Amino acid sequence: MSDVIDLFLNHNDGVYKAGEVIFGSINFNRDEPMNIIELSVKFKGFCKVWFAKSERNPRTIHESFEEYFNKKTYIISGKHLLPAGRHKFEFNCPIPSDVPSSFEGIHGYVRYDLRIALVASGMLTPSIEKTANIKIWKPIDLNNSPYARRPIEYEIVNMHCCMCTRRGTSEVQMKLPVGGFCPGQTIPIEVNVTNPSRTQIEEIKFSIKKDVRYVASTNPTARAVHSTIAEIKKGPIRARTTRHWDLTMTVPAMELHNLEGCRFIHIDYDFKISVNVGGCHETNEQYRPIVFGHIPLAGFQDEEQPPLGPRPHRALSPADFYYHPPATITSQPLGRSSVKVMAKYVLPDDFNLAGTSLSVSPPPPSYEDAMASTTNESKKPSTEETSETITPAPPSNNVMPKPKPEETDL
Repeated sequence: MSDVIDLFLNHNDGVYKAGEVIFGSINFNRDEPMNIIELSVKFKGFCKVWFAKSERNPRTIHESFEEYFNKKTYIISGKHLLPAGRHKFEFNCPIPSDVPSSFEGIHGYVRYDLRIALVASGMLTPSIEKTANIKIWKPIDLNNSPYARRPIEYEIVNMHCCMCTRRGTSEVQMKLPVGGFCPGQTIPIEVNVTNPSRTQIEEIKFSIKKDVRYVASTNPTARAVHSTIAEIKKGPIRARTTRHWDLTMTVPAMELHNLEGCRFIHIDYDFKISVNVGGCHETNEQYRPIVFGHIPLAGFQDEEQPPLGPRPHRALSPADFYYHPPATITSQPLGRSSVKVMAKYVLPDDFNLAGTSLSVSPPPPSYEDAMASTTNESKKPSTEETSETITPAPPSNNVMPKPKPEETDL
């Protein structure tokens, strides 16, 4: 006797864009009749954050939880006898367009679960559950961010003193043409260094920093995880010399998350310049917010787009099942939501229940598909992450960045 439920989705990788509709089918095989009282579909989206304040006091737990939607729909409600054989039920689940992207982090996550449950009426017949983890992505359009078109400028003036003796000043000027880029694009960096002092500048470092901030509502505080996305170095610059560089930094391939609408997890990027004079002098650093997206700025590097192959999809298995027309469905909301799960959907023209698999339309165009031009995919650099506790800051998002908050230990 087979008690295994097979869940098939029209996207075999389980990746959907916010606002799309999930089409699926529930298939199972029985060697003998079965009395059931429930066949239901539950679709849930939520965010959870948790961490301990310190290793010395692990009992103090800081956590947050929020729910974006929670909807359960009954395909079969009430006692029902299923005959022996193969059975198939179809359903669809619309995804709200205003939910944040899926995210998995060290201290929290945003997840979307699709769960089906078959509840038997007899004590000797076990109930069966099946869960699919749905990954939702929400594209970031740089054209909708006013900050993305603004140039980024730096000016760092160093006063060199050693043993109470003035040794002159140096000046570093840097400029980026815009403040928003996509993975695979190159960042043009214009650098002018004037060093009339008697001190050599050992090194100038340019880097992209990523900060993921987790905010706890229970025992309120926040924690940030920092990592370096890309980095280049120049130098040394000898005393009484000037330098001019036209540099380029390639934005590596990386997964972007649009967490707009999430209150407890925030991702920010900064472009950092560090001037290391060496000796008894302190390193001078400056940060500026920078944004990354899926859809590039119109008119900026239109000819430079990273490649993307078509995303494969798995077709449904042959439909040699008992086909159950949709019965009256009782919907039971479990939380605030505008999501509706339907037991039956209008089949596409090319769907054949006699054995032809379900053909699905390709996913919505991504950044690379929309631009229809390819280059070699950039290599992903190694990253180094550190973690520290910071003062809670107001929510921000990747689309419209805010200045980097001051970090303090709690």
